Amino acid sequence: MVISSSNSARNDAGPEQAAHALGNDAFALGSVPTALTAFLAHPDDVAQAIRYAIQAGGDANTIAAMAGTLAGARNGATILPRSWIERLEAAGRLA
Repeated sequence: MVISSSNSARNDAGPEQAAHALGNDAFALGSVPTALTAFLAHPDDVAQAIRYAIQAGGDANTIAAMAGTLAGARNGATILPRSWIERLEAAGRLA
């Protein structure tokens, strides 16, 4: 799974190709690989990782949440676009 995700990201597979090859459903085997691919394709750009995950379709909200979480864990909350933070209900609690 990790090797397939890494290969998809390294080979510039688009979201649709990654979803077709790795899955994009509500089960872990069908969503985690695509979330990992979205993150690996854009590890330093949380917005792009999330957009990639959304474009993969299927269980996009779950896949995007996982990809965004990985990018946030790597880079911290400051990587989130300011316009996104301002729209959050709990924006005042983010560092």
